[in-house]
Amino acid sequence: MAATSDLDTNMNFITPSIKGVMQIGGKKLSLDESGGIRKISKALLFKNKDTGYIDDMSVNGLIDNNVLEIFPFILKVDRYTVAMSGKQNFDQSFRYHISVLKSPIPFRFGINLFGNFDNWKYRLCRAQYKNTNVPVFTAQLDTVRRNLIYSIHNIFARGVEFAMK
Repeated sequence: MAATSDLDTNMNFITPSIKGVMQIGGKKLSLDESGGIRKISKALLFKNKDTGYIDDMSVNGLIDNNVLEIFPFILKVDRYTVAMSGKQNFDQSFRYHISVLKSPIPFRFGINLFGNFDNWKYRLCRAQYKNTNVPVFTAQLDTVRRNLIYSIHNIFARGVEFAMK
């Protein structure tokens, strides 16, 4: 994760001013969560109801105006292949879309998740993504990374006041 932010007099981050990029990735991951995973695993008929295993995951996103925008990515969990994207607000509310591309069910469908971590809901809908070739936003992420590197370099090279101008 790389980000810039304004600070107040107590050196706390001013959250509306945070601008940045994030990337999360991993291989052979397991999701061990009692409430949320069990609710989804029962609805989607997972083989193992308590734990979800992820073979490979790579997630990219942009942070701006108290919102983390997650770009589309592919996720393989249990017998399912899904494409996901969405927005996570800093107030813990979220809105995600999950397109189920491969499953024991013989057709594609979508799931819209929304709410917050304590009270979330889902609705079935049409799948936004039709196959595993989801849009890639590497050009936008590279531009944001270059701008962040340039602004951080300016802060150290020329000082805070000049970099803010």
